[in-house]
Amino acid sequence: LTEDNYINIECGLNLLSGIFNFVYDDIITKIEGLVTVFRTFYKTNSLSLKVRTSRTIAEMITYCEKKETKLLSEFVFEILLVTLKCFESGESEDNLKYSIKALAEIINSEPSLLVKHFADLYTLMFKIFLKKDYLDENIRELGFEVIVSLVERKNKLFLNDTIKVKAFIEELYKYALEMEKEVTDDWATPVQ
Repeated sequence: LTEDNYINIECGLNLLSGIFNFVYDDIITKIEGLVTVFRTFYKTNSLSLKVRTSRTIAEMITYCEKKETKLLSEFVFEILLVTLKCFESGESEDNLKYSIKALAEIINSEPSLLVKHFADLYTLMFKIFLKKDYLDENIRELGFEVIVSLVERKNKLFLNDTIKVKAFIEELYKYALEMEKEVTDDWATPVQ
């Protein structure tokens, strides 16, 4: 594992993500080996490789059964850390977007994996949607979407925390008002 072959590894992970559901029965028997390899990838200095690893794990969780999902669940906090590093580094909005999408994918398939990390997830997504100078405005929207999706599926997360609920709703309204300023007259009153 050297920096020279990181791009090749990322391509391999991309392929694995794309075909995992088709070769599930053959690959799942080697899940422990993949877990070991993923641990190694997270130890590298390559943020891009860590993001690609996170996306692959999220994709695998979508198709895995409970036993295999439990093995992959050890990486959930690592995915949160990678997302935080992407946010803090400001290097690549694409990496940040892909990390957020990995979290969204986990929420859609196995939301319970993120329940114990909700406080960290909430804080991270809050930071992401408070930042307003992304080139890709969809990043802020994804931050909101992650919280909404998880709370829709695990509504007890917001049940007794009125401070978080209030802060989230306030930011959501502010975001909606920002969007309203972008509405043109042509869009607001379409030709019949």
